[in-house]
Amino acid sequence: MVETWCLVRARLGREAALTYWDAMRHGVVRVVGVTSTDLARAHAIVCEWPDQDFSLVDCTSFALMERLHILEAFAFDDHFRVYRTGPKRRQPWLVIP
Repeated sequence: MVETWCLVRARLGREAALTYWDAMRHGVVRVVGVTSTDLARAHAIVCEWPDQDFSLVDCTSFALMERLHILEAFAFDDHFRVYRTGPKRRQPWLVIP
């Protein structure tokens, strides 16, 4: 949500970003908060993948997706295509678009 808001604001302006934010507040999608356990897992992920330049947002997203067993992502960030989850990191996510 944060990175999308930043992108919308940079490309379309403040009003478009606020419209996006209002849509998120009114339940267009389910917004799930990151827990302290997710943050700990995010730190482990960044340490487990030293050859990747995953951001803090990437890693917390990965941790949250693992916790909720989400296997699909709407993302423009190629890191979502690189990361693997599950036993021996064999499970890719379906990334749209």
